Amino acid sequence: MASEEYEKNLSKIKVLILLFLDSLEREPIRGKNLQKQIFLLLRYFGVENGELYWLDRYGPYSKVDANLEQLALMNLVHVNDEIRITEEGRKVAEKIKGKMDEKKLKLIDEVKEWLKDLNDDELMALICFSFPEMAVESRELERIRRKRRMLAVSLYVKGKVSLEKAADIAGMNLVNFMNFLRRGKVPIELGL
Repeated sequence: MASEEYEKNLSKIKVLILLFLDSLEREPIRGKNLQKQIFLLLRYFGVENGELYWLDRYGPYSKVDANLEQLALMNLVHVNDEIRITEEGRKVAEKIKGKMDEKKLKLIDEVKEWLKDLNDDELMALICFSFPEMAVESRELERIRRKRRMLAVSLYVKGKVSLEKAADIAGMNLVNFMNFLRRGKVPIELGL
């Protein structure tokens, strides 16, 4: 099928997956992280309506996996331990990009850059403590709660969240969190 045919028949979520995989010089995504990254893209940055997700016992769930399988069958993505866009997928993404607002494309790049070095637990911490309604029934929630201080420090040190947001993730007030960081000899950057 020609890329023009694919382009006409792709759902919004398939388009978003292709654009996300095509961003940042086509840097691949670790398999289990794509769904979480797309969720955060939708929720934090409003690229699309976040109602594509619903609660599951492991946190937010959507049709990302099913759409990813369909994209693989169409030879637009390659899925194994990492998810990569194929050459045919790149051609389709380029055609789609030509019709899209540059601000949205730049936003996708920024989100992928922001999330690219986060591990599964850090992504889950962002979701659980930023969007608690999506983690209410999650089997992962208790495990993430037990590690929340460590994850908050990690997200803060990596520059992914502000000091205030890290304190919130840690479940501490700001003063207590700053003291916790000092005890761990973690440098604190105070914004002006």
